[in-house]
Amino acid sequence: MAWSAPTAPPHPVDVPTGPQTSASVCPNPPQLSGPLPAGGSVSAPSLVAAGIASLVVADQTYDLSGTCEYTITLPNSAIASTSGPQSDISITYVDSGYNIYFLTGVAEGIDFNYGGRSCDTTAEIVTAYGLAIAEQTMNSGNCTSSQYDDLYGYALAANSNLQWGPYAWEEAFHHQYQSYEAGTIFFGQFMECMEYPIGQPSSYVCSYDNYGPIF
Repeated sequence: MAWSAPTAPPHPVDVPTGPQTSASVCPNPPQLSGPLPAGGSVSAPSLVAAGIASLVVADQTYDLSGTCEYTITLPNSAIASTSGPQSDISITYVDSGYNIYFLTGVAEGIDFNYGGRSCDTTAEIVTAYGLAIAEQTMNSGNCTSSQYDDLYGYALAANSNLQWGPYAWEEAFHHQYQSYEAGTIFFGQFMECMEYPIGQPSSYVCSYDNYGPIF
């Protein structure tokens, strides 16, 4: 796990999904999933430029043009790793929070595309052995996996009682990372992250969304 905290770094929540007429529609500042650490900041919202970002889920494309995006800057002191960059970390969250239809028990592709780059993964939600499981594998492409990176994608399971499993941080290619909680799977939350621009391990673009058969 890359982060010193037991949860993901703060990220915007309750942000409207889908294209917006202007950035003024996006909350400013957004509600965050947790408090910013000392020295952290969140940018004013902007809208994703036309044609720059999309999600492809089970061969269905979701165009993220015109959706809200925010950049959160965190001080290096908020990161547990000491092998990475000794600078602040910036994370641009792109129109996250979609509820996307996703079958149970079927491994499907999730491709996060931004600025001509793509993070290619395979994800699945399933109930097995009395556990609600969400699992994701980084296949290839530009997903964050370098030992010098301090932010990775994750899998996160929610059971039918809306109890969450632990974050399963994805730190290597071709390895299945599982989050699980007792009970029946309700949906999974998956995040994909890339260095952006490439070669800058202190700057990332990420998208996280909810996947399940109820949406």
